[in-house]
Amino acid sequence: MLAPDPSKPIYYLDFSNAPKSLGGSSLAQTLSQLGESTPTVTDAEYFIRAFNTIQDLIESQSIISGHDISSGGILTTLLELCFAQNEGGIEVNLTGLNEHDSVKVLFSENPGIVIQPKNSVEFEKVLTSNGITFVKIGNPTTGREINVTNGGDKFKFDVDSLRDKWFKPSYLLDRRQSGEKLALERFTNYKKNELKFEFGSFAGQFKDLGINPARRQSLGIKAAIIREKGSNGDREMAWSMYLAGFDVKDVHMTDLISGRETLEELNLIVFVGGFSNSDVLGSAKGWAGAFRCNEKAKLALENF
Repeated sequence: MLAPDPSKPIYYLDFSNAPKSLGGSSLAQTLSQLGESTPTVTDAEYFIRAFNTIQDLIESQSIISGHDISSGGILTTLLELCFAQNEGGIEVNLTGLNEHDSVKVLFSENPGIVIQPKNSVEFEKVLTSNGITFVKIGNPTTGREINVTNGGDKFKFDVDSLRDKWFKPSYLLDRRQSGEKLALERFTNYKKNELKFEFGSFAGQFKDLGINPARRQSLGIKAAIIREKGSNGDREMAWSMYLAGFDVKDVHMTDLISGRETLEELNLIVFVGGFSNSDVLGSAKGWAGAFRCNEKAKLALENF
Protein backbone atom coordinates (compact mmCIF):
# COMPACT_ATOMS: atom_id res chain seq x y z
CA MET A 1 0.00 0.00 0.00
CA LEU A 2 1.45 3.33 -1.06
CA ALA A 3 2.30 5.81 1.68
CA PRO A 4 0.55 8.97 0.37
CA ASP A 5 3.42 11.24 1.38
CA PRO A 6 4.76 13.44 -1.47
CA SER A 7 8.13 13.63 0.30
CA LYS A 8 8.65 9.86 -0.05
CA PRO A 9 9.72 9.24 -3.70
CA ILE A 10 9.11 6.05 -5.67
CA TYR A 11 11.84 4.03 -7.39
CA TYR A 12 11.93 1.41 -10.13
CA LEU A 13 14.45 -1.43 -10.01
CA ASP A 14 14.87 -3.61 -13.09
CA PHE A 15 15.98 -7.15 -12.22
CA SER A 16 16.11 -8.37 -15.84
CA ASN A 17 18.74 -6.20 -17.56
CA ALA A 18 16.85 -7.10 -20.74
CA PRO A 19 14.85 -5.13 -23.33
CA LYS A 20 11.21 -4.58 -22.48
CA SER A 21 9.11 -7.32 -24.13
CA LEU A 22 5.37 -7.94 -24.45
CA GLY A 23 5.34 -11.62 -25.42
CA GLY A 24 3.12 -13.65 -23.09
CA SER A 25 1.99 -10.50 -21.27
CA SER A 26 -1.51 -9.82 -20.00
CA LEU A 27 -1.79 -7.08 -22.62
CA ALA A 28 -0.95 -9.53 -25.41
CA GLN A 29 -3.52 -12.00 -24.11
CA THR A 30 -6.27 -9.37 -24.08
CA LEU A 31 -5.46 -8.78 -27.77
CA SER A 32 -5.54 -12.54 -28.50
CA GLN A 33 -1.81 -12.52 -29.24
CA LEU A 34 1.18 -14.43 -27.93
CA GLY A 35 4.08 -12.30 -29.13
CA GLU A 36 7.50 -13.39 -30.28
CA SER A 37 9.78 -11.87 -27.63
CA THR A 38 9.24 -12.63 -23.94
CA PRO A 39 10.86 -11.12 -20.84
CA THR A 40 14.03 -12.80 -19.64
CA VAL A 41 16.89 -12.34 -17.17
CA THR A 42 20.26 -11.78 -18.82
CA ASP A 43 22.40 -11.77 -15.67
CA ALA A 44 21.45 -14.28 -12.99
CA GLU A 45 24.15 -13.09 -10.59
CA TYR A 46 22.84 -9.53 -10.78
CA PHE A 47 19.29 -10.75 -10.22
CA ILE A 48 20.37 -12.60 -7.06
CA ARG A 49 22.33 -9.62 -5.76
CA ALA A 50 19.44 -7.22 -6.38
CA PHE A 51 16.94 -9.58 -4.77
CA ASN A 52 19.09 -10.12 -1.67
CA THR A 53 19.77 -6.39 -1.33
CA ILE A 54 16.05 -5.66 -1.29
CA GLN A 55 15.45 -8.44 1.24
CA ASP A 56 18.06 -6.88 3.53
CA LEU A 57 16.38 -3.48 3.18
CA ILE A 58 13.00 -5.01 4.02
CA GLU A 59 14.46 -6.75 7.08
CA SER A 60 15.99 -3.47 8.29
CA GLN A 61 12.57 -1.80 7.86
CA SER A 62 13.99 0.65 5.32
CA ILE A 63 11.11 0.17 2.87
CA ILE A 64 7.61 1.42 3.59
CA SER A 65 5.88 0.28 0.40
CA GLY A 66 6.55 -1.80 -2.67
CA HIS A 67 5.13 -4.06 -5.37
CA ASP A 68 6.61 -6.42 -7.92
CA ILE A 69 6.20 -5.97 -11.67
CA SER A 70 3.96 -8.89 -12.61
CA SER A 71 0.76 -9.38 -14.60
CA GLY A 72 -0.15 -6.11 -16.29
CA GLY A 73 3.27 -4.47 -16.09
CA ILE A 74 4.35 -1.34 -14.24
CA LEU A 75 1.03 0.44 -14.86
CA THR A 76 -0.88 -2.26 -12.99
CA THR A 77 1.78 -2.19 -10.27
CA LEU A 78 1.32 1.54 -9.74
CA LEU A 79 -2.46 1.22 -9.75
CA GLU A 80 -2.46 -1.62 -7.24
CA LEU A 81 -0.27 0.43 -4.91
CA CYS A 82 -3.12 2.96 -4.89
CA PHE A 83 -6.05 0.51 -4.87
CA ALA A 84 -5.51 -0.49 -1.23
CA GLN A 85 -6.65 2.89 0.05
CA ASN A 86 -9.08 5.68 -0.77
CA GLU A 87 -6.64 8.56 -1.01
CA GLY A 88 -3.65 9.58 -3.07
CA GLY A 89 -2.24 9.06 -6.53
CA ILE A 90 1.18 9.17 -8.19
CA GLU A 91 3.04 11.54 -10.52
CA VAL A 92 5.36 9.32 -12.60
CA ASN A 93 8.05 10.00 -15.19
CA LEU A 94 9.26 6.81 -16.88
CA THR A 95 11.61 8.49 -19.35
CA GLY A 96 14.59 7.26 -17.33
CA LEU A 97 13.73 3.65 -18.23
CA ASN A 98 15.11 4.42 -21.71
CA GLU A 99 12.28 2.81 -23.65
CA HIS A 100 10.60 5.15 -26.14
CA ASP A 101 7.72 2.74 -26.81
CA SER A 102 5.27 3.71 -24.08
CA VAL A 103 3.18 0.57 -24.58
CA LYS A 104 6.22 -1.57 -23.72
CA VAL A 105 7.09 0.67 -20.78
CA LEU A 106 3.60 0.43 -19.28
CA PHE A 107 2.73 -3.20 -20.00
CA SER A 108 5.92 -5.27 -20.26
CA GLU A 109 6.34 -7.76 -17.42
CA ASN A 110 10.13 -7.88 -17.15
CA PRO A 111 11.13 -8.87 -13.61
CA GLY A 112 11.46 -5.82 -11.40
CA ILE A 113 9.93 -3.92 -8.51
CA VAL A 114 8.58 -0.51 -7.55
CA ILE A 115 9.79 0.60 -4.12
CA GLN A 116 9.04 3.47 -1.75
CA PRO A 117 11.87 3.73 0.81
CA LYS A 118 11.74 5.33 4.23
CA ASN A 119 14.88 7.39 3.57
CA SER A 120 15.72 7.94 -0.09
CA VAL A 121 19.31 9.09 0.57
CA GLU A 122 20.19 5.98 2.58
CA PHE A 123 18.28 3.79 0.13
CA GLU A 124 20.26 5.07 -2.85
CA LYS A 125 23.51 4.70 -0.92
CA VAL A 126 22.82 1.01 -0.19
CA LEU A 127 21.85 0.27 -3.79
CA THR A 128 24.90 2.05 -5.17
CA SER A 129 27.28 0.24 -2.81
CA ASN A 130 25.84 -3.08 -3.98
CA GLY A 131 26.01 -2.18 -7.66
CA ILE A 132 22.23 -2.12 -8.11
CA THR A 133 20.87 0.28 -10.74
CA PHE A 134 17.71 2.24 -9.99
CA VAL A 135 15.52 4.99 -11.41
CA LYS A 136 13.61 7.49 -9.30
CA ILE A 137 10.32 7.59 -11.20
CA GLY A 138 8.03 9.84 -9.19
CA ASN A 139 6.22 10.85 -6.04
CA PRO A 140 2.83 10.31 -4.40
CA THR A 141 0.28 13.07 -4.91
CA THR A 142 -2.88 14.13 -3.10
CA GLY A 143 -5.02 13.71 -6.23
CA ARG A 144 -6.70 10.42 -7.11
CA GLU A 145 -4.92 9.99 -10.45
CA ILE A 146 -1.78 8.42 -11.84
CA ASN A 147 -0.16 10.84 -14.28
CA VAL A 148 2.48 9.20 -16.46
CA THR A 149 5.12 10.84 -18.64
CA ASN A 150 7.41 8.90 -20.98
CA GLY A 151 9.42 11.17 -23.25
CA GLY A 152 6.86 13.20 -25.17
CA ASP A 153 3.94 10.91 -24.23
CA LYS A 154 1.61 11.80 -21.38
CA PHE A 155 -1.18 9.68 -19.89
CA LYS A 156 -3.72 10.14 -17.11
CA PHE A 157 -5.38 7.22 -15.27
CA ASP A 158 -8.26 7.64 -12.85
CA VAL A 159 -7.58 5.35 -9.89
CA ASP A 160 -11.12 4.91 -8.56
CA SER A 161 -12.80 4.09 -11.88
CA LEU A 162 -10.03 1.62 -12.75
CA ARG A 163 -10.31 0.08 -9.28
CA ASP A 164 -13.98 -0.63 -9.99
CA LYS A 165 -12.99 -2.33 -13.27
CA TRP A 166 -10.30 -4.30 -11.42
CA PHE A 167 -12.80 -5.46 -8.79
CA LYS A 168 -15.67 -6.22 -11.15
CA PRO A 169 -14.53 -9.72 -12.28
CA SER A 170 -14.38 -10.74 -8.60
CA TYR A 171 -17.94 -9.45 -8.21
CA LEU A 172 -19.13 -11.43 -11.25
CA LEU A 173 -17.57 -14.62 -9.85
CA ASP A 174 -18.98 -13.83 -6.42
CA ARG A 175 -22.49 -13.67 -7.90
CA ARG A 176 -22.19 -17.31 -8.93
CA GLN A 177 -20.83 -18.41 -5.57
CA SER A 178 -22.73 -16.21 -3.11
CA GLY A 179 -25.76 -14.97 -5.05
CA GLU A 180 -26.59 -11.56 -6.50
CA LYS A 181 -27.66 -9.86 -3.25
CA LEU A 182 -24.56 -10.52 -1.14
CA ALA A 183 -22.19 -10.11 -4.07
CA LEU A 184 -23.69 -6.71 -4.92
CA GLU A 185 -23.44 -5.61 -1.28
CA ARG A 186 -19.74 -6.45 -1.27
CA PHE A 187 -19.15 -4.73 -4.61
CA THR A 188 -20.98 -1.61 -3.44
CA ASN A 189 -19.20 -1.41 -0.11
CA TYR A 190 -15.68 -2.73 -0.77
CA LYS A 191 -14.10 0.71 -0.89
CA LYS A 192 -15.65 1.63 2.47
CA ASN A 193 -13.80 -1.17 4.27
CA GLU A 194 -10.36 0.32 4.62
CA LEU A 195 -7.65 -1.62 6.42
CA LYS A 196 -6.23 0.13 9.47
CA PHE A 197 -3.22 -1.32 11.28
CA GLU A 198 -1.88 -0.51 14.72
CA PHE A 199 1.42 -2.23 15.41
CA GLY A 200 2.30 -0.65 18.76
CA SER A 201 0.04 -2.67 21.07
CA PHE A 202 2.29 -5.70 21.76
CA ALA A 203 4.44 -4.81 24.76
CA GLY A 204 5.93 -8.25 25.47
CA GLN A 205 9.05 -9.98 24.22
CA PHE A 206 9.45 -13.06 22.02
CA LYS A 207 11.01 -14.90 24.97
CA ASP A 208 7.80 -14.34 26.94
CA LEU A 209 6.07 -16.60 24.45
CA GLY A 210 8.77 -19.28 24.59
CA ILE A 211 9.88 -18.76 20.98
CA ASN A 212 13.26 -17.83 19.60
CA PRO A 213 13.49 -16.23 16.12
CA ALA A 214 17.26 -16.80 16.13
CA ARG A 215 16.96 -20.59 16.53
CA ARG A 216 19.13 -22.50 14.07
CA GLN A 217 19.41 -25.99 15.54
CA SER A 218 17.11 -28.88 14.60
CA LEU A 219 14.63 -29.95 17.25
CA GLY A 220 13.57 -33.17 15.52
CA ILE A 221 9.82 -32.43 15.34
CA LYS A 222 9.15 -32.44 11.60
CA ALA A 223 6.36 -30.64 9.79
CA ALA A 224 5.57 -29.92 6.15
CA ILE A 225 3.68 -27.04 4.58
CA ILE A 226 1.74 -28.45 1.63
CA ARG A 227 0.75 -26.01 -1.08
CA GLU A 228 -0.90 -26.09 -4.48
CA LYS A 229 -0.57 -23.66 -7.37
CA GLY A 230 -2.31 -20.49 -6.33
CA SER A 231 -2.31 -21.16 -2.60
CA ASN A 232 -0.70 -18.58 -0.35
CA GLY A 233 0.19 -17.93 3.27
CA ASP A 234 2.78 -20.73 3.12
CA ARG A 235 5.73 -18.57 4.15
CA GLU A 236 3.89 -17.02 7.07
CA MET A 237 2.74 -20.47 8.20
CA ALA A 238 6.24 -21.92 7.88
CA TRP A 239 7.68 -19.06 9.93
CA SER A 240 5.02 -19.41 12.63
CA MET A 241 5.62 -23.14 12.92
CA TYR A 242 9.38 -22.63 12.97
CA LEU A 243 8.99 -20.20 15.86
CA ALA A 244 6.81 -22.78 17.62
CA GLY A 245 9.65 -25.32 17.46
CA PHE A 246 9.02 -27.38 14.33
CA ASP A 247 11.59 -28.27 11.68
CA VAL A 248 9.64 -27.15 8.62
CA LYS A 249 9.90 -28.21 4.97
CA ASP A 250 8.10 -26.95 1.87
CA VAL A 251 6.12 -29.51 -0.15
CA HIS A 252 4.38 -28.64 -3.41
CA MET A 253 1.75 -30.90 -4.95
CA THR A 254 4.10 -31.60 -7.85
CA ASP A 255 6.53 -33.12 -5.31
CA LEU A 256 3.83 -35.55 -4.20
CA ILE A 257 2.51 -36.31 -7.68
CA SER A 258 6.00 -37.11 -8.97
CA GLY A 259 6.96 -39.17 -5.93
CA ARG A 260 9.81 -36.83 -4.89
CA GLU A 261 8.08 -36.46 -1.52
CA THR A 262 6.29 -39.26 0.36
CA LEU A 263 5.46 -37.49 3.69
CA GLU A 264 7.42 -40.15 5.57
CA GLU A 265 9.07 -39.22 8.88
CA LEU A 266 6.75 -36.23 9.31
CA ASN A 267 4.93 -35.50 12.53
CA LEU A 268 2.57 -32.93 11.08
CA ILE A 269 1.33 -31.64 7.71
CA VAL A 270 -0.40 -28.31 7.19
CA PHE A 271 -2.50 -27.21 4.22
CA VAL A 272 -2.36 -23.44 3.80
CA GLY A 273 -5.17 -21.23 2.62
CA GLY A 274 -5.45 -19.01 -0.41
CA PHE A 275 -6.74 -19.61 -3.89
CA SER A 276 -5.66 -23.07 -5.02
CA ASN A 277 -6.20 -23.42 -8.77
CA SER A 278 -7.57 -19.85 -8.74
CA ASP A 279 -10.52 -21.21 -6.70
CA VAL A 280 -12.44 -21.65 -9.95
CA LEU A 281 -13.80 -25.05 -8.92
CA GLY A 282 -14.81 -23.94 -5.45
CA SER A 283 -12.95 -23.96 -2.18
CA ALA A 284 -10.11 -26.52 -2.49
CA LYS A 285 -12.10 -28.88 -4.73
CA GLY A 286 -9.39 -28.79 -7.40
CA TRP A 287 -6.78 -29.40 -4.74
CA ALA A 288 -8.69 -32.40 -3.42
CA GLY A 289 -8.93 -33.71 -6.97
CA ALA A 290 -5.14 -33.52 -7.31
CA PHE A 291 -4.87 -35.99 -4.43
CA ARG A 292 -7.73 -38.25 -5.46
CA CYS A 293 -6.74 -38.51 -9.11
CA ASN A 294 -2.96 -38.97 -8.74
CA GLU A 295 -1.82 -42.36 -7.46
CA LYS A 296 1.42 -41.31 -5.77
CA ALA A 297 -0.06 -38.27 -4.08
CA LYS A 298 -3.08 -40.22 -2.89
CA LEU A 299 -0.92 -43.04 -1.50
CA ALA A 300 1.40 -40.61 0.31
CA LEU A 301 -1.55 -38.92 2.04
CA GLU A 302 -3.24 -42.20 2.92
CA ASN A 303 -0.01 -43.61 4.37
CA PHE A 304 0.51 -40.48 6.41
